[in-house]
Amino acid sequence: MEDTKGKFPKPLCSKNQGYVLITACNTPFPFSFLCKQSQGTINAMNEFFKTSGMKKKGVITITNTFGKKCVSKAVLNKIKKISNSL
Repeated sequence: MEDTKGKFPKPLCSKNQGYVLITACNTPFPFSFLCKQSQGTINAMNEFFKTSGMKKKGVITITNTFGKKCVSKAVLNKIKKISNSL
């Protein structure tokens, strides 16, 4: 952000720049969705990047991660789909 001497900061990133948010929580779906386990983090990061001037390209929430050592094929496919669209 550019300092604008007391005015609202000016974004320094281009609108052509994008971001993908990936979050993880231990709570299984659909409880993670119903209890909004990752929503606070997603909202805060969306606001940060939006204020910076960037455009959201995707959000991936990985649920039920307790004790897991790897990411599921469904999540990997979603990551590939988003990365192919960039």
